[in-house]
Amino acid sequence: MSYIEKLRKSREKSQVAYAEFALHTKKGKDGLFCFFEGNDNAYYVPRIKRFTDNYYPINCGGRDKVLEVYRLITIHAEYDKYKKAFFIDRDFNEPLPPHNPPIFETPCYSIENFYASVDVFKEILKNELH
Repeated sequence: MSYIEKLRKSREKSQVAYAEFALHTKKGKDGLFCFFEGNDNAYYVPRIKRFTDNYYPINCGGRDKVLEVYRLITIHAEYDKYKKAFFIDRDFNEPLPPHNPPIFETPCYSIENFYASVDVFKEILKNELH
């Protein structure tokens, strides 16, 4: 594996997302820190923006990595004062037990299931196919 490939691979570690959060807090940024599995922020951000424009999306690189970042953050009491939101897909796992702060877990396999609802399909038919 080349050095470049190793660097690219290292971006996928949960510590990178944790470090990004820590860097934001060290710079005094205040807002809602949103932790996503990957590109799920495309679904969540328009909904988050209904409540605040002051948010920081952080891509963690997968369900397990979001949970690891959650653990890394919650063991440090100094981060309790920051607003945080964690988003994961249920996949085929058992539902998570309640967490504090809470973790939003989709009630279905993945966020893409929300795109494929009957109502969305009706809208596609109506708007795209007339």
